[in-house]
Amino acid sequence: MNNWFKKNGIHLVITAFFVVLCFVYFAPAFQGKVLMQGDVQRAEATQSEIMKYKAEDGKSPLWTNSMFGGMPTYQIWVK
Repeated sequence: MNNWFKKNGIHLVITAFFVVLCFVYFAPAFQGKVLMQGDVQRAEATQSEIMKYKAEDGKSPLWTNSMFGGMPTYQIWVK
């Protein structure tokens, strides 16, 4: 058994080092922090007029006036 630790001890130390390094590197994720997803926020902002219309009328609009001076909604939101 002692011979096994002599042969594989360095591998266990290196593996333990990388495990500790991963826990240190990903510590913010373990604390519940997340990256800001700007693309998702912008998508929700472009769909806000569509969602507002859908909440009021109950139907999905086919056209939006808020993006590029007007465009079909199927390009920015799909039911």
